[in-house]
Amino acid sequence: MKGIELSRAFFEEYGKPMLENDFSDIIPYLAVGLIGSGSECFGFDDDISTDHDFEPGFCIFLPDEEIVDRKIAFQLERAYAKLPKEFMGFKRAMLAPVGGARHGVLRTSEFFEEKIGSKTGELDKLEWLSLPEHALAEATNGELFFDNFGEVTKIRESLSAYPEDIRLKKLAGNLLVMAQSGQYNYKRCIDHGESAAARSF
Repeated sequence: MKGIELSRAFFEEYGKPMLENDFSDIIPYLAVGLIGSGSECFGFDDDISTDHDFEPGFCIFLPDEEIVDRKIAFQLERAYAKLPKEFMGFKRAMLAPVGGARHGVLRTSEFFEEKIGSKTGELDKLEWLSLPEHALAEATNGELFFDNFGEVTKIRESLSAYPEDIRLKKLAGNLLVMAQSGQYNYKRCIDHGESAAARSF
């Protein structure tokens, strides 16, 4: 079982009924899934790699306060914290009273601002060029179980591919670095008898 599969199963059994029973009025504004930091969000974790981040948990994304206010957000955080502490033999990590850093209730704008420096996903050319690739990956990885409001999906789709001129610029830069290092490092590896390393060039 993958970490995302565990997350989805936990949501379907406990999270979804909690939302439908206690927060039906805000469900149209929510997105739920497992995205962000952690190897489980990339689909790397499985039954063998359960030493960290392999736990039942998911993210509930809220729009800004003018749509879902702080009071409702706090009530949702409390309800999430009260979900079962163990599921399918895996324990949930301890959470702060207002939710966890990776799982729990998150404001969509705050999540993307933390990841890519933009609340809306809009980036100018300089921001695209300076954005670390791992940050972009954390903003677009994982899986959304549903997105009724559409805000999270819209932002992720806008980040799903580099603008063409940015893609070409990054490709050219990486090819230049690869060509430069290959010219002298290949011979060094051969001279050192490191044939395996030489094959990487």
